[in-house]
Amino acid sequence: MQISFDTQEGLEFGSTVEDRISGFKGTVTAFFVYMYGCVRVNVESSKLKDNAPISRTFDEPQLRLLKGPKKVKNKTKNPTWGHRDDPSER
Repeated sequence: MQISFDTQEGLEFGSTVEDRISGFKGTVTAFFVYMYGCVRVNVESSKLKDNAPISRTFDEPQLRLLKGPKKVKNKTKNPTWGHRDDPSER
């Protein structure tokens, strides 16, 4: 199954965003796509509450993109990401 959905230009995992209504700022950590096209975005603040990040979920259109995600170079030429069992052999 392949899932595709539209978001505003540049909004992707790791983007820094601000909620236009509450002013909450943070990093995009998850997208929730509902059956009829509603896209909600989970935003995690860098601030901590009880030693845990503060996380909130917003409707995608009410978020303002502050900056795109930090690009990280993969230093491994041929990453394997570890051994994975073949699902057909289970």
